[in-house]
Amino acid sequence: MLRPLARWFMAIGLAAASCLVAVVGNGHARATTASIASSSTTWQHVAIGGGGYVTGMVAHPAQKDLIYTRTDVGGAYRWNPDDGSWTPITDGIKADDRDLYRIESLAVAPTEPGTVYLAGGSGSATESAIMKSTDRGATWTVNRIGIPIDGNPGGESDDPARSSGERLAVDPGTAGIVYYGSRKDGLWHSTNAGTTWSKDTRFPVTGTPGRGVTFVLFARTNEPAGTPTRTLYASVYGSGIYRSTDAGATWALLKGSPTEPNRAALASNGDLYVTHKSGVAKYSNGTWSDATPPTAAQYNAISVDPANPSHVITIAANRTNNNPIYQSTNAAGSWTKVSYTRKNTVPWWPDSYWSASPASVTFDPFHAGRVWYTDWYGTWRTDDITASQSTWTNYEKGHEETVAVSNIASPPSGQALLHSGVADNGGFDHTSLTGFPAASYRARGLQGTTTGLDFSEAHPNFLVRVGRDGNSGPTSQSGYSTDGGNTYTPFPSQPEAAGRVAVSAASDRIVWAAQGAGNGQVRYSTDRGSSWKASAGAPSGLIPTDTNWNSCHPLASDRVDGNKFYIYKAGRFYRSTDGGATFADTGATGLPNVGCDDSFGAFKVAAAPGINGEVWISFGTNGLYRSTDSGKTFTKAAGVSNARVFGFGKGPGTGSPNPAAPPSLYVHGVVNGVDGIFRSDDLSGSWTKINTTEAIGCRLKDMTGDRQVSGRVYIATDGCGIYYGRPATAAPPGPIHSAPASHK
Repeated sequence: MLRPLARWFMAIGLAAASCLVAVVGNGHARATTASIASSSTTWQHVAIGGGGYVTGMVAHPAQKDLIYTRTDVGGAYRWNPDDGSWTPITDGIKADDRDLYRIESLAVAPTEPGTVYLAGGSGSATESAIMKSTDRGATWTVNRIGIPIDGNPGGESDDPARSSGERLAVDPGTAGIVYYGSRKDGLWHSTNAGTTWSKDTRFPVTGTPGRGVTFVLFARTNEPAGTPTRTLYASVYGSGIYRSTDAGATWALLKGSPTEPNRAALASNGDLYVTHKSGVAKYSNGTWSDATPPTAAQYNAISVDPANPSHVITIAANRTNNNPIYQSTNAAGSWTKVSYTRKNTVPWWPDSYWSASPASVTFDPFHAGRVWYTDWYGTWRTDDITASQSTWTNYEKGHEETVAVSNIASPPSGQALLHSGVADNGGFDHTSLTGFPAASYRARGLQGTTTGLDFSEAHPNFLVRVGRDGNSGPTSQSGYSTDGGNTYTPFPSQPEAAGRVAVSAASDRIVWAAQGAGNGQVRYSTDRGSSWKASAGAPSGLIPTDTNWNSCHPLASDRVDGNKFYIYKAGRFYRSTDGGATFADTGATGLPNVGCDDSFGAFKVAAAPGINGEVWISFGTNGLYRSTDSGKTFTKAAGVSNARVFGFGKGPGTGSPNPAAPPSLYVHGVVNGVDGIFRSDDLSGSWTKINTTEAIGCRLKDMTGDRQVSGRVYIATDGCGIYYGRPATAAPPGPIHSAPASHK
């Protein structure tokens, strides 16, 4: 049973456990006995405003305003009508179960308003599961049924594999019967409300691998209460629509049904509408007919008004912006293109985010005229689809599904509290934690997606981003800002795409480790990217993969000495003392030999602010290592057996009158056998556990402490956006900034 979760998470207590922690000085360790305390910490998302694919929506047919959405990589959400927000219901799933955030299907039990099912996974049978909650997503039971489930399978541009219909379905007559249509292993079912599952051998086919059974529907008519529904439909990609009229005992292919079905909607009079690769089909009184709107395209989203079986809505799915929305008031006898206006509540969303890749459309069963649709970047709603010009509003509060692809960084001064780089949407310079950003950096002079960023420690308004167009490829989109991210200038010379970057602590000097597409050289520039020179002695190919998804951070600058830069590769550590012009192996021994060729491989080099030569490396399950002599020697921090992500922030004593006080060190991992999120204010001499629930969902990508507010910490994820934690006694995060730092 997974632990309870809520929109806000509170860790309270003073319980402690003993551990041995290595405190390193001058490259040597001394063992001390320390305690792990607990502190009261509040967690929530950094407000961004959507940005990820909402692949489906289910409205409970018997409970007003009980609406759920699923996403391809960011878990599932429940609608909160009180404030028009979405509550994440999967954040209690542990980081090590990160594949379960890729939601393939969602279902509710019509006779049990508290019951909801999710199918989650990323294509591995051992990491997939069907999850069940009986308290609307507060807690979950995870059932690994031993077959692959994939909420983010990708596909061709005309193949909405992620947003096909709901493969999960609960019998509206008896909540004990649940069906699941798999991608590769045919139809599965449970007769004991999801406690156990088995392959339904009565079903004759499995379908095209990767698509399989795309939806299951119950068509209940006049069966006695509490008895199984007699009529069921199940679509099989590559074959067509199958029907059972004896509660699943036998199945038959409906002749003439579309062979490449996506989604379906069932009208109250029994008519069945199916979207498919070439349009829309209708099954009525035993006959199939073409019901495609005037725009010829693949269709996906479709819904029928529960109060009017003749009122149908569907949306084209050709994955370009502004896909047309059609409605019919005569059971698809004719179609009218919906005329609309938009009320965009997210300032940085461009017009192209409207109807970009529609996934689902849903009539609200309790609000006449209200229609929702889900899309590539979020969720839209109109409260009167019957108006001559309907008004659509995007509801993104709480839906924080962005995918971090770069490191995150918090500057010690300036208007920005945090800098981020995310897939599909570029990235942000966050001046508020509770309000949506005014613009992405793409709108401020630099296109593409950030894969690495850094700022000058002495001049934090000098900020560098490196990246590329799209999620792979050689087209570089990299540049710099001199005003903390308000405006950007592309580098005059862009030798390679993407990778990681480090900026000198004292100047504009830049070191760039390119990845993938080229030879992955390390280069440096002394003129803000007008020219680049190869760094002699630096290892090449630090990040061999050509995709944006890698979590390795092999390059860092010293945060005090402007001439020092650091590189880790395959168990060896390199240092430059001349601003990146040359690198040399320091001869450090004992470091784990960890590669960076896995799509989600994770290690990170980071230098501690305020301490010359203080450099650390995290190696996941290989632990956390520290050097106090600029990488000449390293010592493993005792007690830290897993450092998934880590970072530094402002320490409690940092600043006037003691600027030399150590920074706070944060780790998401395992310390002395305890799994959690930890803070150390004495560089691992002692630890404070700052969470009691999991609190942080999805795959972890990076972590950093706030450099302006002591005790505040950020964690970036692969699909659940960016979280921040703050002491529960601290003031709520408003526009709290240090005085802006001017560039030299």
